[in-house]
Parts: sequence; structure tokens; C-alpha cells
Amino acid sequence: MKTEIKKKAENFWYHHKIGVLITLAFVIIFAVCAVQMMNRTSYDLYVLYAGPENINVSSDGGVTVHAKLESALRQVSGEAELNCSIECVTYIPDDLAKEYIDNGINYSAGDNLNAYNSFKNSVVNGKYAVLMLTPTLYEETKLNGALASLEEVLGYKPENSEDGFGIALGDTSFYRFFDGISDIPADTVLCLRNLENPSSLFGMNTGGENWEAQVEIFRKIVEFEVD
Repeated sequence: MKTEIKKKAENFWYHHKIGVLITLAFVIIFAVCAVQMMNRTSYDLYVLYAGPENINVSSDGGVTVHAKLESALRQVSGEAELNCSIECVTYIPDDLAKEYIDNGINYSAGDNLNAYNSFKNSVVNGKYAVLMLTPTLYEETKLNGALASLEEVLGYKPENSEDGFGIALGDTSFYRFFDGISDIPADTVLCLRNLENPSSLFGMNTGGENWEAQVEIFRKIVEFEVD
């Protein structure tokens, strides 16, 4: 009896092993994805900074710009427990790279290219809604249709926005009021990613999680004033 069962099992495996292995592979992939989804942290606000400053490092060993920015965003939003994901991509624009090279400042073209590609990927994935970009990356992102019109999103064009898509951080009360935010270059452009991105460079994407809630926080940043 045992020999007959063994023969049937061997016969089944011989004829169906490929199908069994494929099914098993799909089960494992599904299980891994399910675990990753369950363990994924959900954030209230996704911010992407891309520019020459590394906001994750403190020049004096104190509080980082990243931490100060996160604190400022919580205060502006009115949510003390606001869960922020702030991504920093340290990218050196061409004019500054030339200055670095001319003055013997450490600069790696390869690392900078990797940073540029990281920036593009971060925009593509659709997760980051609030963007703070060095002017060259801002112009490129705007040209490729990845930015939302401020008038369409806010219902009006802010006076401190020259083109209706972005605002220089240095022209905002948010930048001037909160300690440490001014360590970010004043010409960094505050802008909002489109809900969808029709860019020929970046492709079609969704607008990320909680986009409407993030728009409201963006509005609070733009409209922040000191009494």
C-alpha cells in the first residue's frame, strides 16, 4: 500500500512539478508582500527636499535642519503628533558644482548623478506631495508637468509666486519665522506635486497617500503669517 502511494506521489510530482513550483513561488511572493504592507509606516505628510544642503547633518553637532523642519511643519499644521516623512536628496546644481571644482571643494560627479537619479525616482513614486527644490530641479520638474498649479489647488495665485507653480522659500513667513529653516538656501522653491504626473520624463503616476490632507498642510505653509 505504501509503495503504491509513493508511486502515485512520484508520478504526480513528475507530471506537475513545474505547476507546483510556480504556485509555491506565487504564494511566497504574496506572503512577503502582505507582511511588508502590514509593517509599512503610514505618514501624514511626505516632503521631498532636493538641493545642495544635507539637512540630515548638523554643521555644529546640534539639532539638524531635518529635525527643525519637522518641528516647524508640526507647528504650522497645528498637529503636534503629525507624522512626517522628510526625504533629503543632496544634489549640487551645475553652477555650484563648477564653483566647487574651481575652489578645490570636494565634489563627485558620480555621486551627484546618483543623487539626480534618486530625485527622479522620488518624484516618480508619487509618494511625496510637498516639494522643496533647488531652482534647476524645480524648472525641470515644472517643465515636465509634474507640479500642481497653485491657483487650481489653493483657489488663488499667491502674490509671492512668480509663475503660479512655486514660491521661493525665502519669500515666505514660514522660512523667516522658524529657527533653522533659514539654513536651507533661500532660493529653494516650495511647490506641490501634481495628483497625477503626465510628464514625458517621469511618466504617469498616482499622487501618493492622503494627497488632499497634504494639500491642506501645504496651504498652511503658504498662508502662514506672524501676528
